[in-house]
Amino acid sequence: MEDASRIISSACQRDIELPPSCLEFCPAFPSYFLVGTYHLQKDEGSLGPLGSDEENYRAEGGSPRQSSFEGQKRTGSIVIYQVVDDSFIHIHTELRPSAILDLHFQPASGQQNIFGTVSSTGTLDIFRFPDPFACSRIFEITHLGTVRIPGLGEEVLFLSFAWHPSLSRTVAITTSRGGVHVLKLSKDYRVISEPSGPVITHSLEAWCVVMSDIKPPSEHIVGSDTKHEDVKPGNSCAAQFDVLSGGDDSTLRYLTCQLQCEGEDDESCAQVKLPFEPVTVGRHYAGVTAILSLPGEPAQSSHSDLVITGSYDDHIRVFSITPLHRTGGYKRVKMLAEANLGGGVWRLRLVRGNTTNSDTGTGWRVLLLASCMHAGARIVELRGSGCESCTIQVLGRFEEHKSMNYASDVQPDNASGAQRTYVSSSFYDQLICLWRFEAPLN
Repeated sequence: MEDASRIISSACQRDIELPPSCLEFCPAFPSYFLVGTYHLQKDEGSLGPLGSDEENYRAEGGSPRQSSFEGQKRTGSIVIYQVVDDSFIHIHTELRPSAILDLHFQPASGQQNIFGTVSSTGTLDIFRFPDPFACSRIFEITHLGTVRIPGLGEEVLFLSFAWHPSLSRTVAITTSRGGVHVLKLSKDYRVISEPSGPVITHSLEAWCVVMSDIKPPSEHIVGSDTKHEDVKPGNSCAAQFDVLSGGDDSTLRYLTCQLQCEGEDDESCAQVKLPFEPVTVGRHYAGVTAILSLPGEPAQSSHSDLVITGSYDDHIRVFSITPLHRTGGYKRVKMLAEANLGGGVWRLRLVRGNTTNSDTGTGWRVLLLASCMHAGARIVELRGSGCESCTIQVLGRFEEHKSMNYASDVQPDNASGAQRTYVSSSFYDQLICLWRFEAPLN
């Protein structure tokens, strides 16, 4: 890996009242970003969002056990900020009865003011972000519903979740018991369908999950006569997508899900079916804590997806993975590249993706934002050709945080200019930083 990186300086820093565990910009109103916080009762000691004595066991290469963090009392909040020029201002704080471990806005068009949070008491809470141009003097978010997984009690932490990219009421949730659950929700955000138990199970905590978009109608499951189509009113259908998850057992796991329905008029009728058993990918030397899936033009010739993982072992890795419906359920995985970023890679965010080289019409380039725990944030560039080769280069490093950087995000920018605005956070020193970085467009 080349390291021609430069040190980035902050434009603004502000303290936050409680330790920040996650944050994200609102895609509908991109000058606003939300921070989820995590507070453990003081009599339990100074702890991170995963359990007890976090810095000690991470320094020793260990991992938290369920007994170390289930059953402890936690609270949290959702804090709203607005970016104004080279600074940001506090807008509103919504106190929550449980700690917030993950937060994401809906990616589906027309619903990008809807966001969810998962909590330390086994809930997914859904909210509406207000239109700031229509607000009165009181700026408040609206709670739309609370989702629980049948059979799991409040002692089980929901560690992360993901919205499906286009099926707006399909979500995936990971738990402290190692389960990865795919749920179908009603319009009022109640669970109306899930497989019998988790679709994937890790032997230790399941830290992260992503879902691919629906595969094109031309794709077929090997050995099946069923043609896959988008969920359409009045049609019997079998829309397929992939689920990928990472766990503290040092594995990446993935499978294909089908949504099957008969004659109903929206996606909520669909039942989640599992045509194949999950497949396990090793090659990690500690827990898998972050995943990005980048299907599209780079992989079309090989019918594979580009998958990027982050791990406690300080590395990001780039894989070419062929979906199970293409292989008849057999594993077809190739690792293209890996790089040490200097700290545990807790989250990955896509900054920009150019799937073809503008000069030659071949190759691809991806820009990533990595939250690297004790090492701070990194701007990372990936370049490759199809799913055969890849290079990794760190372009910038933000290292003003004095403790664990668990969450960072890039401000949405429709202009896709070279300079972008970033926000990053650190847990123990309760700090939020705004900074800018300019990356070459080609």
